[in-house]
Amino acid sequence: MLQALSMKRTTFHLMTDEVPHAALILAKTGVFSPDHKNEEYTKDLTSVPAKEYRELYQSAQNRFDKIYAHLSIDLPIPALQADGVPTIEKLRSMNEWLTSLWAVCSECEEHQRKIDEEINLILSLRKSLHYFSGLEMNLQQLQQKKTFLDLQVGLVPEENLSRLRQAAGLAGYIIEVFHREKRQVHILVAGLLENKENMQSVLHAAGYRTFPIPEAFDNTPEVLNAELTKRYEALLADRQEHTKERFKRVNENMDDLIACWRTLKLIEPLHLLGTATRSRGDLAIIHGWIPEEQLDSVTDMLGDALTYPVHVESHTPAADEYDRVPTVIRYPRWMMPFVTLTRSYGTPRYGEIDPSWLFAISSILLFGIMFGDVGHGAVLLASALIFRKVLRSFTFLIAANGISSIFFGFVYGSIFGDEHLITPLWQSPLHHPTTVLLIAIYIGIAFVGLAMLINIYNLLTMNDRLRALFSPGGLPGVLALTALMLMFYASLSNQQTIIAFAILLIPAALAMMAHYLWKTTEAPVNEKLFIVVIELFESLTSLISNVLSFLRVGAFSLNHVALMLAVFAMAEMLPDTGYWIVIVLGNLFVIGFEGAIVMIQVLRLEYYEGLSRYFHGDGNLFKPLKLSESPTPYQYR
Repeated sequence: MLQALSMKRTTFHLMTDEVPHAALILAKTGVFSPDHKNEEYTKDLTSVPAKEYRELYQSAQNRFDKIYAHLSIDLPIPALQADGVPTIEKLRSMNEWLTSLWAVCSECEEHQRKIDEEINLILSLRKSLHYFSGLEMNLQQLQQKKTFLDLQVGLVPEENLSRLRQAAGLAGYIIEVFHREKRQVHILVAGLLENKENMQSVLHAAGYRTFPIPEAFDNTPEVLNAELTKRYEALLADRQEHTKERFKRVNENMDDLIACWRTLKLIEPLHLLGTATRSRGDLAIIHGWIPEEQLDSVTDMLGDALTYPVHVESHTPAADEYDRVPTVIRYPRWMMPFVTLTRSYGTPRYGEIDPSWLFAISSILLFGIMFGDVGHGAVLLASALIFRKVLRSFTFLIAANGISSIFFGFVYGSIFGDEHLITPLWQSPLHHPTTVLLIAIYIGIAFVGLAMLINIYNLLTMNDRLRALFSPGGLPGVLALTALMLMFYASLSNQQTIIAFAILLIPAALAMMAHYLWKTTEAPVNEKLFIVVIELFESLTSLISNVLSFLRVGAFSLNHVALMLAVFAMAEMLPDTGYWIVIVLGNLFVIGFEGAIVMIQVLRLEYYEGLSRYFHGDGNLFKPLKLSESPTPYQYR
């Protein structure tokens, strides 16, 4: 288990003119996290320093981003040297240059947009024209209203075509097919206008749907296709010329764009400081959080870099500030898969015990207990090493589970399900199932009890004594769990004295829980009494069910042996070659299928019986100012 690095709430008092340079120095250290929620100085220091400087930066950054996106380039970014903040005159001049360049780029972009829109329109028209390629007539005639003739274009299901033709003939109409596609037939319907009403009911019965003719189709399909092709080729040529112009513009302005990028990156830390810096007249403050071990070095860097002295105030955060303090925890590389799994639940609050170590150790042990086999563990270990490039940070998790399986395989005396090759250090689970299930209950009691003790520590750290000492997840829960453990042990060993002592603990635990529930429940007296009784019953039964949930640890260790017995039983029904095929395939199935299920069960126990009891997960990630070398704006992730 780990705790966050000790943090200091730090305020730097300095001259307003030196805020931009100070922001750059703090970003260079990479250990200063701005506090944007600080309200201590807002009454006296009402302004945000370097207002014009920030506005010019924002304007220049927006234009640079648009130009960068328009030119679609990868800048050959040099190493960023944080040697000084550009002057406001230089920033103003750069913003004017970017404005003029963007005026040219935006005009080109608008032209490009129009070209693309017209190309898309032509492609759509050509697709529609494809359906009319079988008609040798001016399509405009189909769109004009006729005095005596009814002309319609549409499509019907192919299976209805024959009956439609017969019915149309009776109504004085003719049907001409001009295109077939995907069991749909495109047809031209022609007849006398005076028969249109009767024909409409016939078309409706045949599943007829009108096929619209674009207004641009004012000639024969052949002529239209030639015109569209010619226009399409002209647009492609125009777009190609436009692309050449863009490349030319890139080459002409590359050095200036790189200089702009460098300037903007040097000013970016000031922008990211936001409201963490305040000023009034010539005086300003920068407020944030720094790891205690880095405070002196950061102070020295600021003192050496700035012209005027810097006054530093720092103090250890109080318990009521913990929800604002960023969390900084350092982990060894092999811990990262477990950190990833705990981070999916939340970020540790400052002062809260980090659960990653407990998660790592307990999950590895639980997996080995449920999946104990020397051979299966060796396969997992070998697979982790072979596929380490694919698994990346999760390589250690799979390898550690494999090693745990190997260890408990020796404890159980099992190699690929065979329990006759080695002498067990203890015994096979299937030979003593009652003992295995009893051990699983003891594991559950130890696991839940440890989770409650950690929760008590976390609550005391946050100065929440009421919940730590009286809530069901606090000291009363530990007392009730202890009572259950003693009663369980005493009932097996028939020790009446221990049972009597355990019975005395339960009323004490319930009384403490009742005090907490009564004090924190807002309701009329009669309703409050009912709620307290129900909550007490629910807390006690929940505690028992949480412990019994660990029976799955023993059940899966028994299940692992039972599955392998089934594999051997099936194998023995086959001759030599079939025997080994079943053995190999059966082992692979158990390793893959049951291994995955066991891992899911381990995560369930860790999340629901562990983390949910003591891990609040509502902390703030440490987001220090940094010098970003990405061409796009730096953003916290």
